Amino acid sequence: MISSEPVPAKAQKQRRGKAGSDGPAYLLPGFRQIEEARRTAEELARTTEGNFQNLQSQFDRAVDQVKTLESKVNAQQALGQQLKDAEARAQAAEVRVKELEAELDKVTFAARAGQ
Repeated sequence: MISSEPVPAKAQKQRRGKAGSDGPAYLLPGFRQIEEARRTAEELARTTEGNFQNLQSQFDRAVDQVKTLESKVNAQQALGQQLKDAEARAQAAEVRVKELEAELDKVTFAARAGQ
């Protein structure tokens, strides 16, 4: 990696040449600003990557929670259907009980009348 330590002014004056010359990169005009911008961009990239991974993790957890909730909703709907079916069977059983009670009353009445 290229050192970003300051170059003494005397060395700069002795080696300063035209842009694109064969001199060291740190002697080019604006080198420090470019290096600082590069460092800032790298730091921003690391931060952005960390933020992305954090958001991706949160998203994955949210997807898992949605799947869990969907599963619970499906289970509740299934239980609701089972309850409706059970209520329908109970009503049918009540009707049948009333029919049997009516038949029992007829048989009992006929038995008493026959005595």
